[in-house]
Amino acid sequence: MEALPHRIMVAYLKYHSITLVMRLYEHIAAKMYSEEKVDKLTMDTFEAAKRGSARTGKSKELGSEMLRVCWNANIISFLADYSVHQIILAYAYYAYIREQRRKIKNGGGDNDSESTIHGGSVALSFVRKSTLLALSRGVCLGFASIGGALGSTVWPGWGTLAGSNIGDTVGFSLMEDVMERPSPSLD
Repeated sequence: MEALPHRIMVAYLKYHSITLVMRLYEHIAAKMYSEEKVDKLTMDTFEAAKRGSARTGKSKELGSEMLRVCWNANIISFLADYSVHQIILAYAYYAYIREQRRKIKNGGGDNDSESTIHGGSVALSFVRKSTLLALSRGVCLGFASIGGALGSTVWPGWGTLAGSNIGDTVGFSLMEDVMERPSPSLD
């Protein structure tokens, strides 16, 4: 319970950081792409599902249309989420290296091998975690899009939102095992 206020603050800061990065990416997209493409990237999936349901009336057509809509509409938010977590990861590695260098400068500890920085190992670990982070966010984007499409066929609007969130959660749960699996030892 002592860590709860800190965790709430971290979650709050991540949420707002992701929102700010999303707005930055939307601004960049507005400068680089046509108005039609920006509209696709910033589409309200709730309203798109309701309009699509009224227009098509067929759940199969609506599902395939909403798969594309959910994919396009979620790209910026998932990219912003990835970007913020990539910055956090990079800072964690920077802090680790800085701490190891401080230990070396101050004479290390009892065991010199613990305070030695192996640049290749650190770089490989960083690349591995960065790749897994990108893969995780990509899988979650795919599952959220599929979930949104399936939810739209059941209940256009609210089903779209629920399906997207359930799909994201399922994708994250699947990738959580991969992310936490220890790296193979080369010893």
